[in-house]
Amino acid sequence: RPEFALSQKRYVGWEAWKERLQNSFDLINDVNVTFRDYSIKVHRSGTIAWLSSLEDATWISQDQPDEVKGMRVTWVLEKIEGKWVIVQGHWSVSEEEETE
Repeated sequence: RPEFALSQKRYVGWEAWKERLQNSFDLINDVNVTFRDYSIKVHRSGTIAWLSSLEDATWISQDQPDEVKGMRVTWVLEKIEGKWVIVQGHWSVSEEEETE
């Protein structure tokens, strides 16, 4: 699944991330993403929060079903003009999970 592979590339700024997502989602269909075992903490300032979770995703690529289960997710969010915005995100899977 090279077209939707996890990579070590770093994306800086919304436009870079948007382009990465658009390029990936142009190649896949029927995407379903769920989050579980999540924890959300809000700083006492009320303007910064962080989330940790496990993410499961399924999709169809080149007419074949594919999935990733238990991907670790960490986000940092900032409340900007009354809306929570993801300002930092990290996703990872263990080497063992990648080869299953």
